[in-house]
Amino acid sequence: MRSILAAFFVTPALLSHQVAVADTSLSVPAFTLGISSYESDNEYINLLNQPIPAASFTLLSTSQKSTAISLDSFQDVLHVANGDTDGLGGSGHWLSYVQATLNLQANEGYQITGVAFSASTYAIHKRPPVPSSAINVDYGTHINHAWSNAAISAPGTSVPLPELYLVEGFTTPVDVGWNLSNTAGLSNFDLIMEVWGTVRTEATFYNVGGGEEGQRKVYGTTELYYVNPMLTVYTAALPVPEPSTWAMLGIGLFAISARHRRAVMRNS
Repeated sequence: MRSILAAFFVTPALLSHQVAVADTSLSVPAFTLGISSYESDNEYINLLNQPIPAASFTLLSTSQKSTAISLDSFQDVLHVANGDTDGLGGSGHWLSYVQATLNLQANEGYQITGVAFSASTYAIHKRPPVPSSAINVDYGTHINHAWSNAAISAPGTSVPLPELYLVEGFTTPVDVGWNLSNTAGLSNFDLIMEVWGTVRTEATFYNVGGGEEGQRKVYGTTELYYVNPMLTVYTAALPVPEPSTWAMLGIGLFAISARHRRAVMRNS
């Protein structure tokens, strides 16, 4: 589906505002997290000549089993609007996105078993006002999509990013997200993730009654929101050897040492 959508959307290389690598990191008892690369854009924010929000996140909770992290900047960047917003008018697919590579490294005594992304997304469609005398009103359609791609890889390694969810044509809140297991048991790995949103508002046409001729064109608005985007990192404590295991290891080491001493004495 991503390849089909790409034919309609502006590619990131053509967008004008991008955020470079962010100096953001997080450390909890089970692991450390840092941003290796971060890029984001929003065509609506660009149109308003406002800065794209920089990368930011907040630690919500942490325990031996899981850590919840709020992806604050994702929520700010991914709110995109299209149509007669702020009287600017216009149509076309307007895009917002965040592309990030997060490095996760397990601390001593822990392992990272998986990572999950979750959020809620919804859209607002508003028809444009038309005069009470309007006739032959043909309201334009509203289009919206939200999707995400992600994968786990060895640090600094590029891998294909499968599409993990795609929702479209929604208005009421929809829960979206994905869960990736660290099946390779990597203690140090990259999480490469992309989160996208796009909207389009088609023109509404009508004729004016009361003797006036000609067709008029106006735009409604379409807005897309991401709410409470969150990353959850799942962890587990590594097993601690039982006392009997330590005793067996001690006996084994003593035996090896004794054999080594006898060998040295025979050769001396």
